[in-house]
Amino acid sequence: MMKDEIGINAGLIWQHINLKGECSLKTLKKELKLNDAKTNLALGWLTREGKIGSFEKEGEQIYFLIF
Repeated sequence: MMKDEIGINAGLIWQHINLKGECSLKTLKKELKLNDAKTNLALGWLTREGKIGSFEKEGEQIYFLIF
C-alpha cells in the first residue's frame, strides 16, 4: 500500500467523523468500505498527527476528532 493511499483513506475517515460525529471502528470500516489494514493504517496516521482520539465504549473502540 502506498503512502498516498493511506493519506487518502485518512482524509476519508477524518471527513466522515467530522460530518457524522464520533464513530466506532466497525462503523468506519462498513460505511467507508475499507478493509482492516487500510482502516488501521489510516487511523494510525491520524492518531500520530494528533487529529483523532479514541476511547472504549461497551467493548468497542470509538474515534473522535481533536481540534
